[in-house]
Amino acid sequence: MGLKKLELSSFRALSQKFFSFTDTNLISGKNGSGKTTLLESIYFSIENKSFKTNNMSSFYPFEEDFFALKAIFDDNSKLELSRKKTKALVRQITPKESILNDVCPFLINNFALNYLESSSETRRNFLDFYLFHVEQNYKKKYIEFQKSLRLRNNALREANKKTFKIWNDLFVEKSIEISCLRNKHLEKIIPLLKVNFDKDFPTEKKVNFWVENLWLEEEDFKNELRKVYQKDSEVKFSTVGPHRLDLLYDVNDIKSGDILSRGEQKLLILLTILGFNQHIHNLGNKHSIFLVDDLPSELDEENFLKCLELILDAPGQKFVSSIDPDFLGIKGRFNTLIAL
Repeated sequence: MGLKKLELSSFRALSQKFFSFTDTNLISGKNGSGKTTLLESIYFSIENKSFKTNNMSSFYPFEEDFFALKAIFDDNSKLELSRKKTKALVRQITPKESILNDVCPFLINNFALNYLESSSETRRNFLDFYLFHVEQNYKKKYIEFQKSLRLRNNALREANKKTFKIWNDLFVEKSIEISCLRNKHLEKIIPLLKVNFDKDFPTEKKVNFWVENLWLEEEDFKNELRKVYQKDSEVKFSTVGPHRLDLLYDVNDIKSGDILSRGEQKLLILLTILGFNQHIHNLGNKHSIFLVDDLPSELDEENFLKCLELILDAPGQKFVSSIDPDFLGIKGRFNTLIAL
């Protein structure tokens, strides 16, 4: 499982609320009742940030200057978060060795539909976010790579060839390091994605998936940098490297966004997340939590039931919100019902 209990004090519209959870949890209520806020509080307890905003001032209800959150996890570890206006966030985990350190949240909401049609940054951020949770050294290597990229870009702007060589060599080194860490997991995730696409996506629509700008060989990468050096010098930034990685899809050899309905896009995104989720559980020492907001949106009844079944059959703890808990009899599929 993962999260057992949650207590919220003045967290947006939810004040003095106590919740107990199991492995499958259905959150129901009218619009504005706090369904998304409850999902947001769970995400906040894991990630120390919101999936809606970077402004924590919006957490305070009207005329309140304090919010607090207490969470108890499956191993009985306890998290306490609180913040007064104008003060820093206070975070305490007891004990420090908590299951919380090994939990990865997967968020599925209407904004997730941007995954396929947005820029490569959206898909790259999804991959990096995942790797922060499963690869011990990834965050450190990611920061080192970003620093080397900034230094190379600065050298391009300064047009100093001596300085450029130093930072270009560092950029190559850090690029190969982060690319190898990405590939370490992608080479295991991609087969899981292909199984999901072949098994659960409409048979008449063949999904192809590949990774672009994954540099694993130092000499190949150096040669490519030489080819684009003149262009980089003109635009004053690095046009090639791991910061350009992309996870790409086509369907029947056509760009996915041009051939799929919104509901089919949602199914394809879900199958992608489920592939990553299977990988995290194959690692053996990690846990996942699904936060699914307004699942019926964009889906017809058939695809809604299919997506719900896929989510409930997947390993990990699930939180699903819905306005109507009686819609297509879904409440009978959950162990815990939470009415707001």
